[in-house]
Amino acid sequence: MSAGSKIRLYRERLHELVDLICDYMETLPSRPAKASIKPGDVRTALGSQPPAQAIPWDTLKAQLESVVFTGANHWQHPRNHGYFPCSTSFPAIMGEMISKAINNPGFAWHVSPINTELEILMCDWVAEALGLPDFYKHVSRLGGGLSHTTASESCLVALIGARNKAKGERMVVYASEQAHFSTQKAAKILQIEHRSVPSLACPVTGNYIMDVSQLAAMITADRAMGKTPAMVIATFGTTASCAIDPIRAIGEITQREGLWLHVDAAYAGSALICPEFRPLVDGLELTDSFNFNGHKWLLTGFNNSLLYVKEPEYLSRSLAASGTYLVPSKQEEIDLMAWQIPLGRDFRSIRWWMLLNQYGVEGLQAHIRKHVALARLFTERLASIPALEVLFPVQFGLVCFSLKGDDQGTRRLALQLQDRKDTIFTSGEVKGRKILRFIVCSEYCEESHIDQAVQVVREELQAVKAD
Repeated sequence: MSAGSKIRLYRERLHELVDLICDYMETLPSRPAKASIKPGDVRTALGSQPPAQAIPWDTLKAQLESVVFTGANHWQHPRNHGYFPCSTSFPAIMGEMISKAINNPGFAWHVSPINTELEILMCDWVAEALGLPDFYKHVSRLGGGLSHTTASESCLVALIGARNKAKGERMVVYASEQAHFSTQKAAKILQIEHRSVPSLACPVTGNYIMDVSQLAAMITADRAMGKTPAMVIATFGTTASCAIDPIRAIGEITQREGLWLHVDAAYAGSALICPEFRPLVDGLELTDSFNFNGHKWLLTGFNNSLLYVKEPEYLSRSLAASGTYLVPSKQEEIDLMAWQIPLGRDFRSIRWWMLLNQYGVEGLQAHIRKHVALARLFTERLASIPALEVLFPVQFGLVCFSLKGDDQGTRRLALQLQDRKDTIFTSGEVKGRKILRFIVCSEYCEESHIDQAVQVVREELQAVKAD
């Protein structure tokens, strides 16, 4: 088949696929939020051997519906209230199509200048939109940002920088016991000791934040044992309950002790696009790195985690590499492979560009504010169920609740809710106490879906009481 014939063929198929995607999005509310398939069902449906010859396009379209869409848990579903959002949007989908059409490895400036140039510009646009310190912008000639796959990778890269900056042996990284387990994984990969700092109830919110006095004591004790404290990870929006560590107080310690301060804002960092949430992250000028996931709450599509670093030269000490077969870079060119673990990189910045130009900052602000308003509406609706209590003030899109004085009942209710197919709920634990988590995830969530979620809670609570 000639190139022209192939393009004509796939032009038609791409148009049909776009219609299929739009139909999928449009029919989400009528679908169960969760898949009903069992392990092995996909192999049974599609066969154990690859097709020797191309199958008809109509057959493939039918399998998209009967196998792929049916086998997915629908994270864009308006009744998805579990984990945190993993959000996409039509501009992000459009950007991804452009990315895969260009399909450039993007490991150096000369490979495809637009990959690097747009990445640098988009990171600065987002830093400006979030109100981040100027030293996190490339234009400052100090630090800058770069998109990675996930917050897990961003944390690992930041820890590489901290390790290179610290001087000494037997290095230690500190994070709250409420921090995401990916902090422990990053330390394990680099063979750095990970220390969990106890948490205590915040006097304002009651949510559990890093105990700063315990952090200071642990640093002092570790130095006395000949260890090298290298990094503290503060969390802006913990996974279990969206707690906010006291970044300024932690920063004062890291400045005094010469430690790298990283802020993991994987979910809640997106809220900083709204100025009213910025006082919650007081102390960013004391930090050395900051990351958040655009794919969680800012509609960029998975995966898209932005990591901002104040002193990127500490990354390049470990991550820069070259070979005689590479075209030498010019002095004014930035080669982003020196800031990341892989050599090649996806063209993620095109998704940011499409999104920011089609929504605008104000459109994204409206998206965040709508989710926060819906989460607060859920808490108001829960007030009509006397057996339940909301545990912490709702600051973002997450609501934590439980049965009053009944941990075992809460655990049973969690199991009941997690078995539902029409709605997705998750649960967690804080200080050994079981909590139920409700979060607004979908761009298409409306007040009616909040009412449906409350009705689901009522139904399953009645089932628990009937046991």
